[in-house]
Amino acid sequence: MIENPIMPLRGPERVRKRPNVIFGSNDDEGVAHALELFVRLFALEGRLGNCSCLTITLSPDGSITLESRDTGFAMEDSATWQEIFTGLQPGPQLWDEAFSQALATEQSRLYGRSEPIPAKLLAPIMPFFDLAVVQMASQWMKVESVRHGTLSILSFRDGYPDGELKITPSNAPTGTTIRFRPAPDVFTELTPSLPLLRRFLWKAADGAPNLRCILRIG
Repeated sequence: MIENPIMPLRGPERVRKRPNVIFGSNDDEGVAHALELFVRLFALEGRLGNCSCLTITLSPDGSITLESRDTGFAMEDSATWQEIFTGLQPGPQLWDEAFSQALATEQSRLYGRSEPIPAKLLAPIMPFFDLAVVQMASQWMKVESVRHGTLSILSFRDGYPDGELKITPSNAPTGTTIRFRPAPDVFTELTPSLPLLRRFLWKAADGAPNLRCILRIG
C-alpha cells in the first residue's frame, strides 16, 4: 500500500506550484520569461502588419501593462476567451504541419479572422496555453480590447475568472491592453532587471520589423 501517494495538481495550482518548471525559475528571470510569452503574441500581429506599437510599463507595485495599437482581440465570445486564459491544453511540442495549421486556425478565431493565418508565420511563437500559464501565475489580470466601436473586458484573480465578460460602447482607438501582477506567492521577485528584459523581450519581438516596442519604468 502506498502511504504517501502523489496528488495531482488541479486548476491554477498546476502552474502556481511549479514556476521553475513552467518559467525556468521563480525569481525575476521567471517573470521576464512570462512577459516574453505575451510579447510573442503581439509580435505575431507585428509580423502580419496589424500591430505597429507595443508599450510595456513596469509599475512600482510590481504590475506590468502591455498596450498595443492593433486590430483588437476578438472577445465577443466569453466562453472562448475564458478557455484561452484558464484552460491548459498543451499541444505537441514539435511544430508539425498539422499542429501549425490547427494553431493558425485558433489564432484566426482569436483575432476574428475569416481565413487562417499562414502556418509559416506561427513557427516562432509558443502554443496558446502560454496565455493561460501567465494568467494562472498572476495575482490578478485584466484584459481589455477595443474593436468595432466596443470595449470588451475580462478580469482574473488568483488564476480564475473574476466576473463575466463586460462589453460597452467605446470611441477609443482600436487596440489591446493587458495588465497583470505576478503573484508574490509564485515569484520571489516581481520586477525583472533591465538586462533581463532586454534579453527576453527583444528576442520575442525579433522578426517583427514593423513593430515598435517601448519600455517604460514607473
